[in-house]
Amino acid sequence: MPNKTKEVKLLKGADAVLVPGGFGDGGVQGKILAAKYAREHSVPFLGICLGMQIVVIE
Repeated sequence: MPNKTKEVKLLKGADAVLVPGGFGDGGVQGKILAAKYAREHSVPFLGICLGMQIVVIE
């Protein structure tokens, strides 16, 4: 995944990350980035449906 500086800046101020479900491929890369950021920075994470599947594969 390429460097996503803008997206990471948005996540830096987050107290927690919530990744909801979704349909199709739209937004999946961003959801993976959010899950990875939460894991690497010890930010609480809640994945719902597809969001939980993403955290498992990330």
